Amino acid sequence: MSESSNESKTTRKIRGKSHFHGGLESTLDTTGYIVMTLGVLMAAVLVIKARAAAIFPALGLLVLSWLCRVILRALAEHLRLQKKAQGLPYDGQISEALETVTYTCSECGAMLHSDTRCEACGRAIEPSA
Repeated sequence: MSESSNESKTTRKIRGKSHFHGGLESTLDTTGYIVMTLGVLMAAVLVIKARAAAIFPALGLLVLSWLCRVILRALAEHLRLQKKAQGLPYDGQISEALETVTYTCSECGAMLHSDTRCEACGRAIEPSA
């Protein structure tokens, strides 16, 4: 066999698109949503069928379904964080805390509502670096 015919029979692998279809974390999120939706629907049916006598059991059902949703979402979040720490792909988003920063005047200690002047003592605020 000639070398040129041997080269034409080989090839190399080129990576194409990668498709990731969610793991257990997306199933937990979806299950929590379904449980909460069913709880709301069952509570509505309970109130419609039994009228005023079913208000407290319906509220209990709403609270219970909401708690199930929160627990399942927390488990899904935990899985996402574990997978992210290991460098594995994960489905969904990791929740982020919202941070609110308040500033006070270094002279009088009053809370600042402006970026230019303290409303309490009237001093100009130095621009931040």
